[in-house]
Parts: sequence; C-alpha cells; structure tokens
Amino acid sequence: MRIGSRVRDAVRTLVYRPHDVLPWYLVGAGVPAVSRVISLLAFALAAGVLWARSGLATFRERALEIGPIPVDDPAFGEAQDPFGDPETVGQPPEQELEELLGATPEELAAVFEPLADPLAVSIVVVGLVLTGIVSVGLNAVASAGRLGGVYGALRGADGSRAGVETFLRDWRSFLALLIVELVALAVVVLVGLGLLSTAMAAGGAAGVGLGLLAVLGTVVGILLVQLLLAFVGPAIVVDGRGFFPGLKSGLGFLVREPLAVVAYVVLGLSVLVGLAVVGGVFSLLGAGSVVALLGLVVATPLLETTKVSFYAASRGEELSAPPPDLREHRPLRFRARDGFARGWRELFAFVRETPGLHATIVGLFAAGIAIGWIVIGGGLVGIVETSIDGRLVGTNPIGLFFDFAANNWTVAVLTATGGLAFAVPAAVSILFNGLAFGAIARLEVDLLELFAFVVPHGIVEIPAILIAGALGLWLGLIALRGVVGRAGRADLADGIRRAYWVLVGIAILILVAAVIEAFVSPYLRLLV
Repeated sequence: MRIGSRVRDAVRTLVYRPHDVLPWYLVGAGVPAVSRVISLLAFALAAGVLWARSGLATFRERALEIGPIPVDDPAFGEAQDPFGDPETVGQPPEQELEELLGATPEELAAVFEPLADPLAVSIVVVGLVLTGIVSVGLNAVASAGRLGGVYGALRGADGSRAGVETFLRDWRSFLALLIVELVALAVVVLVGLGLLSTAMAAGGAAGVGLGLLAVLGTVVGILLVQLLLAFVGPAIVVDGRGFFPGLKSGLGFLVREPLAVVAYVVLGLSVLVGLAVVGGVFSLLGAGSVVALLGLVVATPLLETTKVSFYAASRGEELSAPPPDLREHRPLRFRARDGFARGWRELFAFVRETPGLHATIVGLFAAGIAIGWIVIGGGLVGIVETSIDGRLVGTNPIGLFFDFAANNWTVAVLTATGGLAFAVPAAVSILFNGLAFGAIARLEVDLLELFAFVVPHGIVEIPAILIAGALGLWLGLIALRGVVGRAGRADLADGIRRAYWVLVGIAILILVAAVIEAFVSPYLRLLV
C-alpha cells in the first residue's frame, strides 16, 4: 500500500467533494437535538410534579426573600471562580456569594430545598440517563452513514446516496460494535479501579507507585481499545458482510498493514495537536465553539476518510476519488464562491417552495416567546435578573464574531438535521429557542437596551434559524413518508443532499449576522 497516496486521496476527497462527504457529518451533528428532546421532556414532567406538589410555589416564596440574583453580573461570576478576581483569591466562594447576595449558604440551601422532591429528581435523573444512552447509540449508528458516504465519495459516487444505503444496511452492525467497545472499556476501567483501590489500601510509597501505574495503565488500555477497533467500522462498510466478519477483518488489518496503522496514529496525533493549538488561540479570543465546528467539518472527516481509504486500498481497491469534471481543478477560492452561490440559490428556492412549513415554524417560535415571557420569565421575576450589558463585559469583537458565527451555524445544523427524527426535534428546538428568548427578555434589567442589541443582527439571524427549523420539518416529513412507504431511499438521499446546500446558504446569513452582532450591536445599544 502506498500510504502517501492514500492520505492524498483522503485530503483530495474532502477538498474536492465536500458536498459528498459532509452531509452525513451534519446529519450526525443532529443527534444532540434528538436526544435533547428526552431531557427536556423530563424537566417538563419534573416541573409539573413540583407545581402539583406546591414545590415551585414554596421555592418562589423563599427566593423572593433573598432578592433577584444578577446572573450576568461579572461579580457573580467571579464569586464562583476563585481565580477570577485577584483581590479575592483564597477567599471561600461561599463567602463571596454571601457578600453579593446577602444570604448565607444555609439560607440558599433552604431556598432550593423544595426543588429536591424525590419524584421530580428521579424523573430528571432517568431522563438524563436515557438522553445519554440514546445519544451514544444514535452516534454509533449514524457513523454507518458517515463512513458509507465517505466510501462512496472515495469511489466517485454520490456520497449522500451511499450513506443512506450503508446506514440502512449496516446500522445494526455499528450498534453491535458500540456494545463491544463499551464492554471492553468497562473491563479496562474496572480493572484500573481495582488496582487503584489496592494501591490506596497498601499506602506508603509503594501504594503511590502502584496507584500511578493503575492510572497510567487505564489510560493506555482505553487508547488500546480505541486502536484495536479503529478499522472495524471501515471493514464493515467496505466489505459489506456484517459485524463479525467486519470485526475479524478490522482486527486483521492491524496485523496486515502495521505501517498504515502507524501512519494513522501519527495523523491522528497531528490533528489533535493542531486542534489544541487552534483551540488555544480561539479560547483566548473567547470563541471556543470554533474548535467544535472544526472538529465536525474538518478533523473528524479527514481522519475517517483516511481510515476508509487505508482499508479499501488493503482490499485492492484503487480509490483515486476523481473530481466529477475538470472545473473542480480550479483554485479553491473559485470553487468556494460557486459553492456558496449554489447554497444561496438553494436557500431561496427552499423558502419559496415551503411557505406552510415556515409559517408553522414562525408560529412555534412566537408561541415559545409568549410562554417563555409569561410562564418561565413571569415565574422568575424578582428571583433572577439578566443583563445584556453584563454578558458583554470583557468580550472583544473579533472573538464575538467567531463565537457567534460558529455557535449559531451549529445550532442551525442541529435544528435542521435533527428533524430527520420525524420532525419532532426541529419543532422542539425552535420552541425551546422561543422559550429562552421570551424568558430572558422578561428578566432583562433594561429591555430597551436588549432590543437595541438584538434587533440589528436579529433581523438576519432569527430568520436563518427559523429557516433551519423549517428545513428540519421538511426532512422529518421525508422520513415519515419513508416509513409509510411513500418515499424511497433516493428521496431520503436527495433530501439530505439538498439540506446540505440549504445549510450552506444559511451559513451566509449567519456570517452576516455575526458581523453585525460583534461589530455593530454591542455599540448601538449604548445609544439608547
């Protein structure tokens, strides 16, 4: 195997065919929107229990005695961070909070005690556990579509269609792979904990040494499990023979192609170091969300495309990933320009074709704002107060731009692709955003200043998020039609492909909104 050629294939595929590789990565990014529905439902049920048992009323009565908590006041944040204010370093956080709120820790505990209803807490705990289980499971089965799309793109095929075919064929195998991985990791962790407990019982220098070895061995064991199973997914997808043959072939690849494995490890470490460096820079700017976005659309696709390329080449396949036409050999700036132009056209075409879905989304958002203002915000008036002025203290425009752009486009992606789960997550996401907006507005200390900040960029950003919500409903309807036999695999693949291009168009709106939100809105609010 020519390792350099296989890496170049992976890079070329990602650069020349992002429209074939990335759609299924965006679909996978929608998993949190799906699993979040469970936790939100759990919190809603718990709130209902507290309301029925007068827990919320008691909490409100006691909280009003303390007065509003300025959650956006920089002093409140510093009171919870012992390293935040040089003058208070070493001062107990509870003492700082007592000085700020005028209440002792015991009084604060008494305020929140009515919320510790056993049934309500049990509902929340079960909901969070189910959320985690569903999230892990959906991520595992979504990886079948991701690797299938990558394999299709490497062969010059339609990545969206290949992803759909592979997902429907192999999702059970990837679920089995997840179970095997979790069991292996559990064994490693349990052995490590056993050795650590033995070290603690031994005590002394020998105990410390054994404890360090236990921790180091556990870390090495976890990394070894990840490496042993790294090529099982590509084997399942490329060979198409199911889990057990894929497990055997994936493990066999480690023996057959040790140089490729070493190259993959080196590439993975290089990518991690690169992300760490980039993350450090953006963290200094206050834009940590950029790192997660780069992981979604650059780092993870590059590593997984390389894995599939390595494994397919070991099976004798020549994967040159040819561009569909010579135009794709043009400089990157021209291809990027054409890609954004197509996304812009698809965005406007989608809005024109789906007025009913957009009206539904606008209605959900408006209902969320009303409920958030009346119910949530109204219930917290006098207990919590928010301040746009406080939230912007210590920020800089460049960091705000990158953070707003990355975070808001990620929200749009989650809202849209999460809708594949029969439209429910998209609707819940828009409703939740409305609830949050309405509640924050009700609790704002200076409502006029808040609107002066929101309106300039909101006239661009809010429509972008609402379009993403309508896109999620549209994808959900395709999924529903597929279940009842009125849509086929080609329809689903076409829907995923079109959603990708619409999200590219939404990215343009998000970028424009981020420029206004970072460089105009913070200063315009000062004029009111």
